[in-house]
Amino acid sequence: MKKYLLILLVVINLKVKSQETIIRVHKITDELICQGFVLKSDSSIYHGAFAMFFEGKKIAVGNYSMGKKSGKWTRFYPNGNPSQIGFFVSDLKHGKWQYFYQSGELASTIYYNRNNKEAKWIGYYKNGNKSAELNFKNNNPIGEQAYYYNNGQIAFYSKVDSINPRKIIVGRYFENNNLFESYTMLNNEFDGEYKRYFLNGVLKDHFVFERGNLKEVIESNNIGRL
Repeated sequence: MKKYLLILLVVINLKVKSQETIIRVHKITDELICQGFVLKSDSSIYHGAFAMFFEGKKIAVGNYSMGKKSGKWTRFYPNGNPSQIGFFVSDLKHGKWQYFYQSGELASTIYYNRNNKEAKWIGYYKNGNKSAELNFKNNNPIGEQAYYYNNGQIAFYSKVDSINPRKIIVGRYFENNNLFESYTMLNNEFDGEYKRYFLNGVLKDHFVFERGNLKEVIESNNIGRL
């Protein structure tokens, strides 16, 4: 028993020693300097707290684990305000990330699963109104996607078909919330009914497409502009 305990203590001691760190200041250019903990056994491997400075101003802080970004990271604008805040797992973005305008307002929030966009991405105007709501799974858009005008009215809406992800229903809107046009895309081509409206909501054009080919003109007030 004592023999196994001694071996275990030796292993733990070697592991601790292998990760002993020292502070390294790395001058990349006259303006750009990195400062952080590196392995005592290999000064090229960052391990622990890290900071980057440009012309004396902090532009990034975070942590490394055996040379890979890990945990919380923050990047900064030259005025000191954060430009982005998020988390890494083994050099990959993971979890909630927030992006900011230089003036400090929240610009967007997005979730990652090991560098892949996941769940809902929300964008904001400086006044706090939403600019976009997008849904992702494994870096691919799914379900409903929406963009908004600065006044809060919807500007663009699309829905990815749950069975055929290459089929997308689209609606675009005037700023007065009246529908501008509606159509369906299949493999990036018009497929099915296409309708376009005047600003007052009156129907302007009505066509039928089949896999990108115009099959029928039901109504047209300006077909040359399609």
